[in-house]
Amino acid sequence: MVSVDSAYNEISVDQITAQAIANEDGVLISTGDESIDVTEGARGDRYEVALAGPPTSEVTISIVSGNQTVNSPSELTFTPANFSVPQAVIVAAVDDSVGEGPHTDTIAHIANSEDPLYDGTDVFFIDGEAGTNSLEVNITDNDQGEPPPPTEITLDVDLDGTTRARTDGQLILNYVQGLTGADLTGNGEFVGDNAIRSSAQAIEAFLDRATNIQNLILGNSMLDADGNQIIEPNDARTIRRYLFGLTGDNLTADGALIGDFATRTTGGAIEVFLRGFDPFPRQSSAVI
Repeated sequence: MVSVDSAYNEISVDQITAQAIANEDGVLISTGDESIDVTEGARGDRYEVALAGPPTSEVTISIVSGNQTVNSPSELTFTPANFSVPQAVIVAAVDDSVGEGPHTDTIAHIANSEDPLYDGTDVFFIDGEAGTNSLEVNITDNDQGEPPPPTEITLDVDLDGTTRARTDGQLILNYVQGLTGADLTGNGEFVGDNAIRSSAQAIEAFLDRATNIQNLILGNSMLDADGNQIIEPNDARTIRRYLFGLTGDNLTADGALIGDFATRTTGGAIEVFLRGFDPFPRQSSAVI
């Protein structure tokens, strides 16, 4: 660099300092291509930080990421001697086991110095633009969500290779009653020991699909046991009774569980319907 300002004359610079406006103080952050892109369990990314001019005292940059990324280092230090030398920050995605799809995280920066030109959150220039101290990180997920069951929708809600009243049936009832999170799974109590679909998030997403508005209108949604185009707790109770092995009038509690305008009005009709979603048909009323 050649400048009439002796503080900048003959300083070796790269892409990051080339983005600076001449003679303007500030913390310069360069992403290289104006984005930070990382992949869970694989590729990370980097960006560089430097100062536009020499500070009058030491400058510390604290770097704070969200809960989806990690960065190294978490702190950078600049002095009047090294202010123009870019320092790299390496960013990696947290490799979790949750299927989230493409998502983002934020990395914030805070400058601390006795030099007021390099102190605070409003002294940053990101890719030449002022006004923010935060970088957005684009994250590619490496989780595909829960694997598909033998057919798209079945009564094996937790995907443990069985259909049971105390697990699958209770999960359906809790879902229809509006429970979510730990309440949906009973803190894991209602999830089978060998379940593949074990998190509340995955189970709720699966049952959301099982609701299927188009099939509900047609009376074919798995959760609409009586076919009246309404999913309600009595449907879930009927499903749970089916998984207990009850049949006929016992399945419908002598008709008490059948809703108004139902198209499946007998235990036999409901049993035939639910068998279509049961990869492990009832062997006896002892299956719980």
